[in-house]
Amino acid sequence: MRPYLVLLALLWGMASAQSYEPNRLFVGAGLDFNWLAGSSYPSLTFQAGDYNLFGPLGLRAHVGFGQGSVGFFEFGLHALTALGQGRFFPYGGGGLGVIFGGGVALWGLEGVAGAEFFVNPTLSIGAEIAPSLYLANGSAVFGFRLRLGPNLR
Repeated sequence: MRPYLVLLALLWGMASAQSYEPNRLFVGAGLDFNWLAGSSYPSLTFQAGDYNLFGPLGLRAHVGFGQGSVGFFEFGLHALTALGQGRFFPYGGGGLGVIFGGGVALWGLEGVAGAEFFVNPTLSIGAEIAPSLYLANGSAVFGFRLRLGPNLR
């Protein structure tokens, strides 16, 4: 049993010594759980971005496809900043989003708070919450999204 513990400790040490840089170009996918106007809508999202595009400020674009009471397509553009570096790092930001579905376009402002955990230097698992305020037909609708998915660098 002890040799396995030594091997596990060596592997963990090697993984910890590697360079984990959130400030690089990334692509990823996510499973989103959206809540808007009292209803929930799952979606599949694809994203690309860079945490260090303009100094400490980065950009991310995402597109998503989902099915609730109607099928929908979403697009978002967010300014992000990494709030640390290392194997685990949080990030935050905000931006614009639009959802098209059921003959309606919802335009909104979104906040983003999340974190990524690096499995290795090129693969991370991210989780985030994004509260939103959408406008449609002269009224405001509050919602939020939870996202969980992998990113590649």
